[in-house]
Amino acid sequence: MLTGFIDQCPGDLWHRKQGGFIFWQQIFHCLENIQYWFRINGEQYQTPFAGKRVFPGMEKEAVDQLSKKELKVYSNTVRQHAEHYFDNLTEEKLLEESGVDAEHSHYDAILLQIRHIQYHVGHCNSIFLEQGIAAIAWIE
Repeated sequence: MLTGFIDQCPGDLWHRKQGGFIFWQQIFHCLENIQYWFRINGEQYQTPFAGKRVFPGMEKEAVDQLSKKELKVYSNTVRQHAEHYFDNLTEEKLLEESGVDAEHSHYDAILLQIRHIQYHVGHCNSIFLEQGIAAIAWIE
């Protein structure tokens, strides 16, 4: 669904602050969180778009911009990363520490990401609807 926003967001909305956040920065924020939380077997986190001031935590407005093309490429990277994570996640590892911190298991990380992504999908869909743009269809 996140890629649907990349594909369907009009250019005039892409870089606009709407609903408290720059639109593209919400999509980037979700993708980066997937990359951050879905680590297994001691994988190290690598900051995406190093050198660009894009603030994936949304603690500040981005100084630099990301294009739709850049985020589309990054979304494919994150998809491959998530597929690798789930391909290597065994039933036994599900309740082990996530590798991000000692407080969260892999199970916790998955549930946190579902909640987090759906929050932003709903927020972005409401922005689309307010702009007269059809909401991105839910994937069942």
